[in-house]
Amino acid sequence: MKVIKRDGRAVEYNKEKIKIAIGKANKEVAKEEKASTRQIDNIIKYIEQLNKKRILVEDIQDIIEKKLMEQKKYELAKKYIIYRYKRALVRKQNTTDESILGLLKGTTNREYIKANKLSEKRTLIAKEVSKDISERILIKENIVKAHKNGEIYFHNMDYFIDSAIDTSLINLDDMLRNGFEINGVKQKEPINFFDAIGKTIEIVKDVISNQYGTLTIDIKPLSKYLEKTKEKQDKELFKEELSTGVKILLLSLNNIENNDAILYLNIEKTKYEESLNLLIKEILEEKIKNTYSNVKLIYVLNEINKKDREYEYLTDLAIECHQKTNYPNFLSEKMMKEKYKCLFPPIGIQIFLPPVKVDGKVINQGRFSQGLVSINLAHIALENKYDIDKFYKGLEEKLEIAKEALICKYFAIRGTTTTGSPTHFENGAIARLEKGENIDKLLRRNYSCISLGYIGLTDAVKYLSKEKDINTLHKLATDILKFIKERCNLWNEQYNISFVLTSPDEKNVNKYFYEKDKELLPRVDKDGYDKNADFIKDLKDINKEKEFHQISDGYISKIKLPDDLEEAKDMLNLIYENIMYVGKRN
Repeated sequence: MKVIKRDGRAVEYNKEKIKIAIGKANKEVAKEEKASTRQIDNIIKYIEQLNKKRILVEDIQDIIEKKLMEQKKYELAKKYIIYRYKRALVRKQNTTDESILGLLKGTTNREYIKANKLSEKRTLIAKEVSKDISERILIKENIVKAHKNGEIYFHNMDYFIDSAIDTSLINLDDMLRNGFEINGVKQKEPINFFDAIGKTIEIVKDVISNQYGTLTIDIKPLSKYLEKTKEKQDKELFKEELSTGVKILLLSLNNIENNDAILYLNIEKTKYEESLNLLIKEILEEKIKNTYSNVKLIYVLNEINKKDREYEYLTDLAIECHQKTNYPNFLSEKMMKEKYKCLFPPIGIQIFLPPVKVDGKVINQGRFSQGLVSINLAHIALENKYDIDKFYKGLEEKLEIAKEALICKYFAIRGTTTTGSPTHFENGAIARLEKGENIDKLLRRNYSCISLGYIGLTDAVKYLSKEKDINTLHKLATDILKFIKERCNLWNEQYNISFVLTSPDEKNVNKYFYEKDKELLPRVDKDGYDKNADFIKDLKDINKEKEFHQISDGYISKIKLPDDLEEAKDMLNLIYENIMYVGKRN
């Protein structure tokens, strides 16, 4: 049996530690109140007969208290509770010191050992301190316990001490058009493409430094300034400026530490259509040549870049780029409009929050997620294998904990003012509020959201159903998602906050859940933790994914495009007509 310590470490069960703990309490009570050796052995025997693969240290202590009370050793139980409380106080005093010393000695964190720059090491130390304070003081004990037990994942706990937002979709058009201020320096509207690129980089760096998640940028506003350059430059100089500007942009985004930037590419009929076309083409070609691993792309499939249409060659480039770099992801305008009645970029890589009307104006950019908490569906299924009724009961319980954790994220931001990040809230990246104004009105329904993630759906349906028929598994998976989505809708009404359901693709979280769960049963399918449905085995199954996109607010179907260009275009046409959003299958 493994005992899970408060810091998440798994250690071998040692009954001598139980004897020592009760023994210390025994020394402080009268003879008649002491627990006999036999009574202590009975407590130990009870714990061992639970036959658990893993048990939390807090659960062992709860059992000891309960058994002492059952044995009518009330004074001893009281002393044990005091002993336990004193130990907790000692831990609360020195856990930060211990974790930081462990970090400095290189014994507790592989990232620290690998870190070369002093700035990287300082960041890791700061994150360690933040995580420790969050676990001990800021986050409720039941939430921390569920996180450590692998039932939920409280994303970005090491940043939680700061009142910062998670991911964002910035309103680049507003900032470039209307100007902004960073570090006391006022910036006017760009005069040309180079100027717009420089200002965009400045905006991105400041936005990223004041949030802890990814950032999405719609590149369309840059086409206006590219058009200005095209009008003033001769053809050769224009091409050089376009190429150099895109290189600078991608290189700068790629070098932003610990964050991903996402560029949203959508060719459409606009005043600056030709410049937008050239910009998208240059970005795809430059990424094909140099990869820029930290820059992700989203490419919109629409009526004018389909096979045999005007901008088909852009889709050809997107296919080549996808096959070489894993990006772009492909978003179907047709299917998105079928679901949302309009087209808009996601927040981060995959959170879709429909446009909101504010003061008569439709807002579809300048949106953000307040935070993300993920629930481990495979864990719940492992605890209730082949018993669907018990699974739903367990799911209900874990969803309540996840909801509490999400509300925690909301309250961490509520009450903050624009001064925390003027670029976000005063200068137009998200909004243009008055200096020092409270941002609470941006936290309510639809302007921003809180994200509930789900992980391990593939394994969950395998553990719950003895049937291996794909149609049976598909129905069970959609039923589970509908159940979760209904809870999100109830919370929306209850709290007047947008709870969105998403399927995060974060390998570190998948690994975390897998490591926690592999002790529960001899067989845990690691691959399943990297998937959340993935019923596309070949093209005839493509419609099986459609329902997941309809239920979820952030779902990516995983595909492998054929190597042949014509076959790949045929597949994208099929995707355009049937499912909303796809990414690379590893």
